[in-house]
Amino acid sequence: MENVNEYTPSKAEAVYEHGLIIGKFYPPHLGHLHLIRSAQKQVKRLTVLVCTLKAESILGERRYHWMKTLCPTGVDVLHHTAENPSYPHEHPNFWEIWTKSILELIPEAPDVVFTSEDYGVRLASCFGAVHICIDPKRQAFPISGSEIRANPHLHWDFLPEPVRAYYVKRVAILGAESTGKTTLAQKLAESYQTAWVPEYGRSFVAKHNRLPKQEEMLFIAEQQIVTEKKTALLANQVLFCDTTPLTTAIYAKHYFGISDGPLWDLAKNHSYDLVLLAEDDIPWEADGLQRDGLIVRTALQKVFKNTLADLNIPFYVIEGSLQKRLLQAKKWVNMLFFREIH
Repeated sequence: MENVNEYTPSKAEAVYEHGLIIGKFYPPHLGHLHLIRSAQKQVKRLTVLVCTLKAESILGERRYHWMKTLCPTGVDVLHHTAENPSYPHEHPNFWEIWTKSILELIPEAPDVVFTSEDYGVRLASCFGAVHICIDPKRQAFPISGSEIRANPHLHWDFLPEPVRAYYVKRVAILGAESTGKTTLAQKLAESYQTAWVPEYGRSFVAKHNRLPKQEEMLFIAEQQIVTEKKTALLANQVLFCDTTPLTTAIYAKHYFGISDGPLWDLAKNHSYDLVLLAEDDIPWEADGLQRDGLIVRTALQKVFKNTLADLNIPFYVIEGSLQKRLLQAKKWVNMLFFREIH
């Protein structure tokens, strides 16, 4: 059984028929993608097995979906979900167990196995295949999944876009109308060189030139989440959200008496890493159809505070001038990353 170290043929040369890569991809990182791209150059067909266990902290379906998205065209990505032992010392028949479960997914055995680890030699021998070790010293991408899990933000540059979105810290900025949420979100995004999520309800009102109807409130909350997910792909470690589905639910209760159902379920189950409440201690400003007035703002600000307390959602009040608000907000945001305030 042959072990080939760091052999890379030309792009036009497909040396082997069927290559195999197995991994936890826990989470996927640029080192994994380098391994896959290098392997694909050397085979006519490449299979990637995403091997997951139920007890792992990142759901297996999520990692499988990531790899389906990240792998180059032509790579066959399969999800291996058998609860196999993770290491040879855990079971005397470790290699037999793994050989059997792999062949249940790919009946045609590979003639080459690609890894960046020493275990590849033994795994390849189970199929009578060649082992090719790609970047075993991890010089191209000096990173591991365990290092990323320990501190994903320290190793941000090694994460592909979808994985970055998963690890992005989401900061919700709540408050009644005319409490400076949008300005605060914009300024914080500028300060942290990242993205921010605008209020979908505002664009809805502008598009239709009217306030939303009762039956449209759930749609608005859903679109807020859709926009948030899209923007998270562009974010640099932290994402600032100008309002959330909970805001839509509070307004639905205020205007239409909706206090339960799908809208409130959505609002309660969509969580954030940090919630900031912009205080109503700044001058009220009119904004066309969207704002009711100072009296309504005062009443709704109390509703926001009471609702957050009732739902046991921790929040921090941000008040004073814009400069003071920014300093207060940065204090809590920096604590998410254990950073000192600058």
